[in-house]
Amino acid sequence: MNAPSPSTTTTQTTTHATVAVVMRTKNRLLLLHRALSSVLFQTHTAWHLYLVNDGGNQPELERTLALYRPLFGTRLSVLHHSTSQGMEAASNAALAHVTEAFFAIHDDDDTWHPDFLKHSVAFLTNPENTRFLAVTTGSVVVHEEIKNDIVHELSREEWCVNRETIDFTKLLYANLFPPISLLMRASLLQSIGAFNAALPVLGDWDYNIRIMQQGDIGYIKDYLAFYHRRSAGTHSVYSNTITNQADQHTLYNILIRNQKLRESLHTSPQLLGLAQGLIFSMQHHNTPLYNGLASTSQQLQSIETALHHINNRLASIELTSIWVHKLLRPLYKVWHLALPARRLVAKLRGRA
Repeated sequence: MNAPSPSTTTTQTTTHATVAVVMRTKNRLLLLHRALSSVLFQTHTAWHLYLVNDGGNQPELERTLALYRPLFGTRLSVLHHSTSQGMEAASNAALAHVTEAFFAIHDDDDTWHPDFLKHSVAFLTNPENTRFLAVTTGSVVVHEEIKNDIVHELSREEWCVNRETIDFTKLLYANLFPPISLLMRASLLQSIGAFNAALPVLGDWDYNIRIMQQGDIGYIKDYLAFYHRRSAGTHSVYSNTITNQADQHTLYNILIRNQKLRESLHTSPQLLGLAQGLIFSMQHHNTPLYNGLASTSQQLQSIETALHHINNRLASIELTSIWVHKLLRPLYKVWHLALPARRLVAKLRGRA
């Protein structure tokens, strides 16, 4: 995995570029310590953290924050919601106060490399990159579990879904990067507005599509973002929506695409015929491929069934061999004990 490039320089403009970091939390103090440290350790220090307590225990959170306030100084603003308003509504509550040049959504269970803001801000402040409205970085997926209030890392792997400047056609099908890896220009809040608070999941994907309708999202190859996942079945406040709300993700992937298509057809109803023609053409050309895949799948299933029968036969042969060996063992012992007598008989036969 690529380390941050030492050739990247920080200009005077980059040094003073301000970043709004939006973090939502609700009764996840165990992971919040790690997320707060992720922000505090940034080598680019011109940031302000907007922490939204979305219906969590306020006294407990404030006791935790008391440890960090001397470190944050004036760079921390805390918003408390008496009841949970949802992920996107919580983000919007913080974004309403943003005055910085850039903003990022830092979930309370994810982390940044210390140079994440340094390199992403440098990218967006580079005069050659004015066409880019946001930038994403290489990401690492960190698999972990929580036992007895201790986070145990299980493994790490490269985020392989995307390794290039964002391709709009691919983004229309599914999200290409985790939210922790994205830095956006604050001007987007005026041009495309806030997040869709009606979406319980995939609000980030919807927002990314809206960004791409206005301009491009760049890419930094260095691994600067860490997307932490707890395994499916961790049903608690520490769960990941992508693992424990997989059905919701599947449903809203369809609903969002349906809504985008309806909006396009409402604006340009004549596109309906074009869309039908393109879809029919794709289906027509893909049918042989689908049929071939179905046939291959059936063949693989047949091979798997045959292998299962062969394994059963081998197991049966092995069992028979074990029992034959057990049954012949007494005879073998008798034959071995009779060896002196057999030698004597052989000698006698030889004399004869």
